[in-house]
Amino acid sequence: MIICSIQRTPTGRNPMIIKKIKYKAIVAFSILLASEALWAASSNYTRNNIEYGFTGFTGDFDINTPEYLVTGKKMIDHLASHEIDWLRMGTNISIKKYNSPTDIEFNTKDWEQSVKLYEYAKSKGMKIFFTTYPAYELTPKGLSERDFLTSVRNQYEHLARKFPKADVWQIYNEANTHHKDNYLSVCNHPDFACINNKPTSLPSQYMESLKKTITAARESIKKINPTARITTNAENSEEYAKKYMRELKGTLDIFSFDIYPDEYDHANNFRNLKENLAQLKSEFGEKFWVVETGKPSSAGNCATESTANTEAQKKFLLNLIPAFAEQAVSHVMLYEFRDRDVQWYPECEKRFGISDRKNSEKPAFSPVLKLMQLYKYMPTQGNTVASSQGVYRIYLAYQESFGRAPFKWEVYGDSNDGWLTKVINQNLSRERIREINEDWLMSESGLREKQDVIIRSYQAVFGRTPKPHELTNWKKSAFRGYSSLLKSHENWLASQEAENERIDLITRSYQSVFHRPPTAIELNSWMSTPAKPFEALIENHRNWIDYNQN
Repeated sequence: MIICSIQRTPTGRNPMIIKKIKYKAIVAFSILLASEALWAASSNYTRNNIEYGFTGFTGDFDINTPEYLVTGKKMIDHLASHEIDWLRMGTNISIKKYNSPTDIEFNTKDWEQSVKLYEYAKSKGMKIFFTTYPAYELTPKGLSERDFLTSVRNQYEHLARKFPKADVWQIYNEANTHHKDNYLSVCNHPDFACINNKPTSLPSQYMESLKKTITAARESIKKINPTARITTNAENSEEYAKKYMRELKGTLDIFSFDIYPDEYDHANNFRNLKENLAQLKSEFGEKFWVVETGKPSSAGNCATESTANTEAQKKFLLNLIPAFAEQAVSHVMLYEFRDRDVQWYPECEKRFGISDRKNSEKPAFSPVLKLMQLYKYMPTQGNTVASSQGVYRIYLAYQESFGRAPFKWEVYGDSNDGWLTKVINQNLSRERIREINEDWLMSESGLREKQDVIIRSYQAVFGRTPKPHELTNWKKSAFRGYSSLLKSHENWLASQEAENERIDLITRSYQSVFHRPPTAIELNSWMSTPAKPFEALIENHRNWIDYNQN
């Protein structure tokens, strides 16, 4: 076997060389991508117990159309290629005809496409977190408790046979705030005490009924898949939600919480979130999961999300992932992969995706997936705060130096000899990591990466690759990394000399988003304002569409 010398960033010994170099060669940057898989296979470094997932509903498509399946498979491909472990999906239990608790005709047609997505995700090595409700159609029939629980066993036996290898089953959704029988606010029910439309009590009769229903579903699911785990989730993680989960101990295998920190906590480095996560882990241990969290990219009619836009979403999520890692939360699922235009949703809930309804990637898309992939390998023993902050420091320094995320082997190396060990042991700052990277970039060893940095900078600012003479000129020049190159391009773009370039990139930005050239008025308007790089124009257009669709 011939092993090439892979061009390396200055992390010390490259784990892929392993002192077996047969010849020296600077190979194309694409080899670095292949080295990720090779590193995972040959490295002594092992994954830890942090697992990530996404809610992956595609509910704004008619479930029986080809678009539903095509979109779902593309989503699964993206998630699996970034080693995302979990797909949170679900389907309704819909009844065509009810004859008796053991004689129910189900509307199974709506299950068919979901089964195909489930099977496709399983074929890609993903785990399934399945969210369901007992059929709401039975609520108005006034069944006795015995008949209702018998029907629940029947419902879940049928459903579990369709999804026999689903790993986790969530029975009901946020039943601490949305009534289990109809999903309306529990404050609409006389049994619940509420203050300012927030519940403060958990009626014993309601909780007993909930436990019995989950237990009935559990029995049928376990009959089909004895290793399946059962859960339900609580909306938010306030004391009321914790009390709700405490009452379900003995009924659940996993204690799932939906936790959405706000911008105030974000501005304070998620201090409240981290304290809350520590308390939840202390009480519920490794059975504590976060199954919903996120940030919308558009405010819509949600007053609490007045700061939402695509860039704010990206920044929020990139800060949120390290916060969960600091507390070594074992399972975190983002809500959600793709925007959904479901009619009864509040407007801001339609914009939580890292891709939009046309399947275009938002700014958060690639960075979030890559950051999750990196954190899956973060050590969870010892000082997880130092490890989490170190990984994020390296990530940010690489973005500034090279315009890309670090590869796993660059962060972790082989047997803990990568950047992370050096950052922790030497307390290296983000600035110092960047300086080391940028010195290397100007060395002979960094020539290939230097060319890639130049190409990335042109794509970000001008929306095109550099012309041959531009690439040659920049390769001969000394510059301090990707960020400095961006600044140089943007300064030139603001000059009179760049007028034709500006017209061209404004036109291409309109073609990319609106699929048409700008009108004369639109072009004149943009030319009369300070110059924006291509990527900023693209996001401006997408935010405009989001705002005007609300």
